[in-house]
Amino acid sequence: MTLEEKQSTTDTLTKILEDMNQAGDFLVSMVTDINGFPVVYATREGIDTERLSATISMVKKTISQNEKRLGISATSEISIVDSDGLLLICRSFTARTHELTLAVLMANRQQSYRRITSHTMNEVSRVWSKNWK
Repeated sequence: MTLEEKQSTTDTLTKILEDMNQAGDFLVSMVTDINGFPVVYATREGIDTERLSATISMVKKTISQNEKRLGISATSEISIVDSDGLLLICRSFTARTHELTLAVLMANRQQSYRRITSHTMNEVSRVWSKNWK
């Protein structure tokens, strides 16, 4: 029996995010569904995940409206930098037929994130595809 079989799917996904947070020194990471509702997250203490989820939902809605208005294709990545230097990255991906977003909040906007988040998106897709139709 593998580790994944012993853990729940949510535990497995949470562990994937925790590992990514540690490798990338991220403050919080979250996978949301197409509407921005959280599926799973991993965070350091003191980070408001409800606020992050609401922000992701708002960002996704705004981008979707602008895609329609401008006639551009679906956005695959969005980044927002605040005045304190925090960087929010939202990367869209598909697991089977489900549209998901991986959001990462970083304290160091110079930190490299693409390789780490790409690996995590692949891992989440693999686990998701194994457990949900």
